[in-house]
Amino acid sequence: MDFDITKLQDIFAQGQKDDEAPKNKNPGLTPASFGSGQKQILPNKDIPKAKPFSTNPSENAEASKKSSKDIWGDDDDTVIDQYDPRERPEVKDTYVQMVGAEDIFLGMGTKDPGTTSSDGLRMTFHLPKEKDMSGIEVDVTDTEINLSTPNYVLRHILPRSVQSNAARAKWCSIKSELTITVPLNPGEFDFLKH
Repeated sequence: MDFDITKLQDIFAQGQKDDEAPKNKNPGLTPASFGSGQKQILPNKDIPKAKPFSTNPSENAEASKKSSKDIWGDDDDTVIDQYDPRERPEVKDTYVQMVGAEDIFLGMGTKDPGTTSSDGLRMTFHLPKEKDMSGIEVDVTDTEINLSTPNYVLRHILPRSVQSNAARAKWCSIKSELTITVPLNPGEFDFLKH
């Protein structure tokens, strides 16, 4: 058997010329059907206008009172103002494990090097402009730490939920560092450790 590619081409091209495209009486949905020619399908959205920024807190409070569609005001939550001129300190998060001889030497414990088997979280705040801890205010909750000093301010969101009532703080005056150690709440996969 001898096959010729031109004969195959002739079979497929029967009844059509090269410059002739097949015509469809009802094209349906095409890219041309989108645009200004179609009537609007989606309803208009009421997009609120941006509020002008002002460094004066009294102007911000007046502007927030004027808008009646707000569910709650800006001052309902005790969040550190993002426009506070104070610096944000450098923070270092470290996971802490309580290990024993069976974990280190024998390998019989349930601890592994991962963060899932961590027992606590240690945050180190580097505050070089602070000379003593008299002006440092720290508020530790289960999900965040709010730190405020005359020179620094920070709202630090924690990577995991912690036991805020068991938090311990230590000030190192030589390095000007505040270290907060807090135990972690049990995670959702802690049952795998035992």
